[in-house]
Amino acid sequence: YAASRTEHLYEKVIPLVNQGYIVLSDRYIDSSLAYQGYARGIGIERVLEINMFAREYLPKVTYFFDVSLFSFICIFVSTILLVITYFFITINRSPNYEIKF
Repeated sequence: YAASRTEHLYEKVIPLVNQGYIVLSDRYIDSSLAYQGYARGIGIERVLEINMFAREYLPKVTYFFDVSLFSFICIFVSTILLVITYFFITINRSPNYEIKF
């Protein structure tokens, strides 16, 4: 997880932060602390140690949303539909539009 996070951090997050963007992420060090450090028994200190490459980019704020599975699915599906609609409208208005990921 740390290797994937490193790649994502340096290729996506840091360039956006340096451009002045606010980056929201649902998977970062906090989730690793919960899933690997606590739930899988690796230990909080060990997970922090492994992830210290990102110490300059630790979250300034963490929000925890406790929602039902039904609510999550509704939000997820709505978001996907919104993204599809946005790209559909954008592509139809701009024939030379290139989608980059």
